[in-house]
Amino acid sequence: MDIQLDKAPCGYFSISDAGLIQSVNQTLLEMLHYERNELLGRITVSIGAATVMPGDTDQTLIHKADTALYASKTGGRNRITHADHLVNSK
Repeated sequence: MDIQLDKAPCGYFSISDAGLIQSVNQTLLEMLHYERNELLGRITVSIGAATVMPGDTDQTLIHKADTALYASKTGGRNRITHADHLVNSK
């Protein structure tokens, strides 16, 4: 699987399948291919996802994804959180 964030608008891309989200997480970890780096320490991946709903603006979508990202970071390492699963994510 190729992950090309540089070709996505604003550095984000669309994923609609939860299994695919997990696959992206696994691919990112494999791309790092090492458990520990002397300079960087342990590297983990936290992902926040959001779904565009009718009436959403770019700002509300980014806010929902950002809220989900911080929920992932708070929840632990190598976590994916979708904004739909959060209370008051709007």
